[in-house]
Amino acid sequence: MNEKNLLKGYELLGIAAVGAILILSILISGCVEDSKTTTVEEGNQVGVYYIGKLQNGTIFDQSKEGNPLTFIVGSGQMIKGFEEAVIGMKENETKNVTLDPEKAYGERDLNKVKKIPKVSVESIFIDNVPLGDFKQIIGKDPVINKTYTIQRIPWPVKVVEIKNTTVKLKHEPVSGTVINIGFGKVTTVTTNETNLTLTSNPVVGTRLNTQSGVAVVSDVDNKDITLDYNHPMAGKTLNFEIKLVEIKKFDKPDVEVFVMAYCPYGTQIEKGIIPVHELLKDKANISIRFVQYTMHGKNEIDENTKQYCIQKEQQDKYWGYLACFLEKGDSANCLNKTNIDKNKLQSCINEADKEFSISSDLASGAQYPRYRVNEGIAMKYGVQGSPTFVINGAQVNANRDSESLKNAICNAFPQKKRPAECNQTLSSTPPSPGFGFSGTGTNSGATCG
Repeated sequence: MNEKNLLKGYELLGIAAVGAILILSILISGCVEDSKTTTVEEGNQVGVYYIGKLQNGTIFDQSKEGNPLTFIVGSGQMIKGFEEAVIGMKENETKNVTLDPEKAYGERDLNKVKKIPKVSVESIFIDNVPLGDFKQIIGKDPVINKTYTIQRIPWPVKVVEIKNTTVKLKHEPVSGTVINIGFGKVTTVTTNETNLTLTSNPVVGTRLNTQSGVAVVSDVDNKDITLDYNHPMAGKTLNFEIKLVEIKKFDKPDVEVFVMAYCPYGTQIEKGIIPVHELLKDKANISIRFVQYTMHGKNEIDENTKQYCIQKEQQDKYWGYLACFLEKGDSANCLNKTNIDKNKLQSCINEADKEFSISSDLASGAQYPRYRVNEGIAMKYGVQGSPTFVINGAQVNANRDSESLKNAICNAFPQKKRPAECNQTLSSTPPSPGFGFSGTGTNSGATCG
């Protein structure tokens, strides 16, 4: 287990600024109560060092010196017993606690053990690809019998048929190619005239991210692969030594959502965050940022830069533009619809290209070109893919529906300053990945990257 396992999601929560009474006490006495006498309350952001042990004394997890675990007390980021343990602690205090499964990772659930087939057979053809989607991904019109490289498909695809509005493609792998579909490079591809056959032979113990969450390969036989979605510590009694080293306070949440403009899971969280922004307005600072590399071609790079510039220089129009763009991905129409000053936008794009070496990075030929616009803060926060949700400088694992995102942000307000809008209920239905506001998705945690 590592730090990410211990956390249910990183969130940061602020505490009210120093009030008039404290200011008055400074004027009278000339001093302030030492911060080390402050005790942790629900809503505080804290930093702790910890050592986790099983009942037999085996260490299963621990923090690293110089890198304390940071979380917001009461936000649900941590397992229940861990959060409860730090309440009332003072800075530099150490506490030892024993947590039964109920207050740790729960009991094991056999319903979370699933089997999937070891061999998968799929069509070698990709039928009815919308012509507009092809142009958007490839950046040019299709040519019959020409092969193209598409990011995230590990072999070329050939155009075998063009109709008025759709394209038919054919996978062109070399039979016997070994690829990684999530288990590591252990899946062999074989082909015939009509089908692709994928045969996987993962190593027991391999961890992987799936649309249903994180799973561990617990068994492999001739027919099936068994995936266990239980947490590795489920059903265990755990002992923790906790040292509190920091109590931090914030007045207003700074929220940064890192995406790639054409990542379907990035657009999913953007559709979830728009109603939250409309609800909270300037009560929280909510911004869209961009991951430090791209995966979906030149169109994505251009759109990232376009949105960066709209936020920078025409902020009052940005959220309307984003909502329009997420409907169909029609940037040109959305620029007109939201009255974006195109001359001002193009000037900013040109300046950004020079400042961040955007064109030269694209021309480098890298499979996933570097994208430097928000690279500094993305690296600082440990951003690895799209989407990544950050509150007050720390990653937060929140579901992508509007209600979950709202709650994550509202938990970052000082309790006494939490706005009334936080009491309003938003949709708890996950938006669908990709463009369009119809349909629903899942809160799977899937990402690009």
